Amino acid sequence: MAIDDATQDFSRNREIFMSYLTEHKHQIFNLIFCMVHNLSDAEDVFQETCIALWANFEQFEQGTNFGAWASRVAHHRSLNFLRSKRRGKMQFSDSLLSQLIDVPVEPYELHELRLAALATCRQQLSAADQELLVACYGSGAKIQDIAREIKRPSQSVYNSLARIRRALHHCVEKRLSREGVL
Repeated sequence: MAIDDATQDFSRNREIFMSYLTEHKHQIFNLIFCMVHNLSDAEDVFQETCIALWANFEQFEQGTNFGAWASRVAHHRSLNFLRSKRRGKMQFSDSLLSQLIDVPVEPYELHELRLAALATCRQQLSAADQELLVACYGSGAKIQDIAREIKRPSQSVYNSLARIRRALHHCVEKRLSREGVL
């Protein structure tokens, strides 16, 4: 094989790999994050997984499920990471982690549609509800501190958040159903 042919094959494989990775990166990252429970660690494991996927891409059979293959690699990388980082904390067993792998992941397109619907539904909330959401989810502060700041009982804030979440869930499901997505 000539050098030009090898370069073309490499470029073609890289393009194919990148298209697969782009399509499944959220699925792979979400799996890793669910296993390691730390954003910084998940990013590190994700990078290691991507390197391993590229290094072993020649073993991937085109036409089969890249997401499933990549998820197995991510699962093993995550398990290896967890084994090396055991800190005496309560951790999931390997058996439970394997069961989590089998939980279907929502397709990226549906996830994006849900986020868009959520943004629209959030704008339909009252100004007070929007402010409460920003205070509780945007600041990282504890609910008790926010309740004290807005001079409401903590349970009242929890109840309001539950009501808002139910309303948002109902609105998102209704929008997606109306659009024929669900």
